[in-house]
Amino acid sequence: MKMAAFAFIGASILAIAACSQETPADQAATTPVADTTVIRAVPPMSREAPAAGSSAAAASSTAAPAPAEADAVPYLSDLLERADYAAAFKALAGAKRLPAWTRDGGTNTPAEETSVDGKTLLIAQGCKPHDCATERLVLAYDEKTHQMWGVFARARSDQLEASESNDELIWLGQPGEAIKAELKQWLYQNA
Repeated sequence: MKMAAFAFIGASILAIAACSQETPADQAATTPVADTTVIRAVPPMSREAPAAGSSAAAASSTAAPAPAEADAVPYLSDLLERADYAAAFKALAGAKRLPAWTRDGGTNTPAEETSVDGKTLLIAQGCKPHDCATERLVLAYDEKTHQMWGVFARARSDQLEASESNDELIWLGQPGEAIKAELKQWLYQNA
């Protein structure tokens, strides 16, 4: 019995030593890699969009994001680097009370356009990194007038379900009722 235990320990040591001497190329070949699929909220923008229903259109919805182009869909973090957007955010009533992660966008998604009362608004969203359930931000920006409105949601409890009854809402920039309704819809659309 002792001999079997010594043989097992000796074999284990040899196996560990052999593994530690693999080159990075050997490790890459033997290390299992999880199969992942990237799904984007909106397909990557390109100069020419694939025809609807084509295999290229289907592939573009699951492909890894393409390098940034001049007409690519911006994320909240990208928008906050634009001078006009950054100035509107800085001037936004209530923004000074927001946590630090909001100044760089936190974990964010591609911005999307929507229309409210005849105004085209750019909607951008972000949440607290590694803790999206507790803090979320949705901003609406009018690129023509440079006006901005938003809502910041902070969970009142440790419940993971995002809902208006679980959240403290902080309105930013004094939005009217139609814009408030739109911001709430975006805030809870994936909840």
